[in-house]
Amino acid sequence: MTLDAGTEATRKMREILLRHPEVITVTSQHGRPDNGSDPSPFSNVEMLVPLKPFDEWPRGFTKEKLTAQLQKEMAAACPV
Repeated sequence: MTLDAGTEATRKMREILLRHPEVITVTSQHGRPDNGSDPSPFSNVEMLVPLKPFDEWPRGFTKEKLTAQLQKEMAAACPV
């Protein structure tokens, strides 16, 4: 994946994550370090996604259910 294509995919992933009320915010890093300290490719994406406390989530909604929903949405928005 090119750096430009990865930028668009990263934007879509951030949008999907931020649609969920359980997510506080999303911080992302796309690409690899400029100093060559990490062998990651240009297509590397890392995200920090802090979540609200579980007692603020809808009753019966779990981290596993959130993860499954996010995987489904991301697969639809960013097919490989």
